[in-house]
Amino acid sequence: MLAFNEILAFFIPMLVVFIFRLTRDPLGWDDWASSNSTGLAVLMILTMVWVVFDLFRIARVRRMLSAVEKQNIERLKVMADAGMGVRGLLRKFAGKDEPEPESETDTTKKVAKGVLTTWGIMAFKARKFTPAGLVGAVATGAAIELARKGASKVSDKIDEHLQHEFEKIAEANTKTLILFFLRDLAMGLFPLWAIWIVSDTFPCSTSTGGFAHRMRNMSLLILMRHGQSMWNAANLFTGWVDVPLTNKGIEEAIAGGKEISELPIDEVHVSTLIRAQMTAMLALAQHGDGRVPIFQYSANDDSMSENESRMVEWAQSNDSGEGTLPVYVSWQLNERMYGDLQGLDKQETREKYGDEQVHIWRRSYDVPPPGGESLELTAARTIPYLDSEIIPSLENGRNVFVAAHGNSLRSIVMSIEGLSREEVLGLEIPTGKPLVYEWKDGNWSQKSI
Repeated sequence: MLAFNEILAFFIPMLVVFIFRLTRDPLGWDDWASSNSTGLAVLMILTMVWVVFDLFRIARVRRMLSAVEKQNIERLKVMADAGMGVRGLLRKFAGKDEPEPESETDTTKKVAKGVLTTWGIMAFKARKFTPAGLVGAVATGAAIELARKGASKVSDKIDEHLQHEFEKIAEANTKTLILFFLRDLAMGLFPLWAIWIVSDTFPCSTSTGGFAHRMRNMSLLILMRHGQSMWNAANLFTGWVDVPLTNKGIEEAIAGGKEISELPIDEVHVSTLIRAQMTAMLALAQHGDGRVPIFQYSANDDSMSENESRMVEWAQSNDSGEGTLPVYVSWQLNERMYGDLQGLDKQETREKYGDEQVHIWRRSYDVPPPGGESLELTAARTIPYLDSEIIPSLENGRNVFVAAHGNSLRSIVMSIEGLSREEVLGLEIPTGKPLVYEWKDGNWSQKSI
């Protein structure tokens, strides 16, 4: 039992923290490097103090239990030796070891037998039989039998006393074990409590937002290309033409949303095109945090249309923002503009201009289609937006979801992964499939879902 107690004291803290970390991460730490140095130092000091005190506790418990065990054994041994010795003599004298129970008739017979025996011995010694001798023998026999009855009662009392002592020792040991278990359970919860206190006392300097974010110096960037649009299905060049999703595109957006439903999202960025916005909203509808996406409208210049200016003026919410998810719309995230090719059939265009020329327009880095944008020109607007609007949010501990287009996302991935002009030509962004990157200490790393 002592060994079990010591094992419990050592392993409950680790088990509690490990299970709690698996089921619900209280701090948002993906690894130890995600915490700040001061918080880690305090946590390590608390851990060492706990270990030292636990070692002292174990040594003290061992000495205490050994002493208690030795004391109890010696005490019982002395009591049993003395008690059982007296008990044995008394039971032998009282005839308690005889299996037959005694009745009043048996007792009378024993008195009579004892009287005759005593009188006979006295008469034999005195060589005479007298009435006085008979009376003395009766008195002596009766006294002996009464003494035997008293001895029987005394032996029963000894039995009761020994049983009571055993019960008291058993009860004391049970209470001791319960107290040890409760104490070790409390010690197991102490490391978790210490981590909680450390996180509130020493938050990360780059943190904003909720409790999980306060101990985090990393964030997630989730990129998703819109699902199939109606012009994708019709094999037409789309570019900036604003067409919606097909049923297949809707299913792709929903499937992609389910893949990221457990990932934290703090803000959303979409292009001005409906297919990207539909994809974002359908994906977010699968998310489990319950926050409502709200499009943000802000004044940008004097050339806004009446629709835009009215939305800026009237489409403002006065809520606290805790239950909402801001959605930012930006033309910089739009698909590359295909110029004169927009609305044309891709196969007919190949037949007219040749496969090689169309391939150059679609896949080269710096050759644009007639009247349109190349990937290089597209990157000239998407990468500055990444640097000025998205990365600052990541640096502030916010997780960003971007729903955009094949070429706008290709240019962003090119920047994130440091691809060359040649390498980006072979990059394909699948529709409705999220890509997840981790931003940590100014560095990118791709994460699997």
